[in-house]
Amino acid sequence: MSPSTRLAAQMLTFATFLTSAAHASPNAFVNICCNAPSTAGVFNSTTLAHARTIVTGSGGDSFVLSPNGAKMFVTVDNKQELQVIAAQSGTILARVPTPVGVSGTVPLNIVMSPDGSRVFVFAPQARPNALIYIVDTATYLSTQTPIPALNTIGPPMISPDGRQLYFEVGYANGYIQVLNSVSLQPVKQIQVSGIPTALAVTPSGLILMTNSSNQLQVIDPSSSNVNTFPLPNTNQGTPGNIISSPDSATAYVSFATGAIAAISLRPAPRFSM
Repeated sequence: MSPSTRLAAQMLTFATFLTSAAHASPNAFVNICCNAPSTAGVFNSTTLAHARTIVTGSGGDSFVLSPNGAKMFVTVDNKQELQVIAAQSGTILARVPTPVGVSGTVPLNIVMSPDGSRVFVFAPQARPNALIYIVDTATYLSTQTPIPALNTIGPPMISPDGRQLYFEVGYANGYIQVLNSVSLQPVKQIQVSGIPTALAVTPSGLILMTNSSNQLQVIDPSSSNVNTFPLPNTNQGTPGNIISSPDSATAYVSFATGAIAAISLRPAPRFSM
């Protein structure tokens, strides 16, 4: 995935998609990156009314919420650290050093295990090898593991059961690398096509990937099957981010113009704008 393609897609999705906790929550959050300082806006998840703003530090690249919505974990590039922030008060609870800055190579490089016990921070531009930092969310202790011989790494994702990590490798016509999330040993590689613009994992365990050829690829990591479908695009620009509905029945894809396509994934993709 090219950095410029990722940047265009991610800049759109900061303003388009809200991130909420895995469990029901009255709040939704949207990250405003790369200002000084960066912020996270807190919105009512029903009315979308703005409630408050949480300062996340200069270069606050990305964040994830704990499953209960109580804590935010934010990668802060300027200070080269992971900040743990109380979502209700905005108080910084802990600062975890990440010696390699995590911005500069989009996409945003953080993912949490489904049980909330671990945070994985990817530093794809570290040399000579890319790095994965694993942070224990109870003790805030971290370990790092190199990922050798990868020229570019896409956004980290994790399976719904927490057993496997996924990320895309290569600018174009690359592959999805599957790792064991405990040992970080390779499990398999799944070939994909095109220049990816966004990826997501559905609650049912499928990987969704859009590309610059206006296609949706639905990837089954258990069988390695990849099905490719055209996206409806009437001059909407490059596909941006993609998210799945909680029941895995619908995918939502944003486009550069601000349009959002709802895509039914059952029994086969059907589209509406």
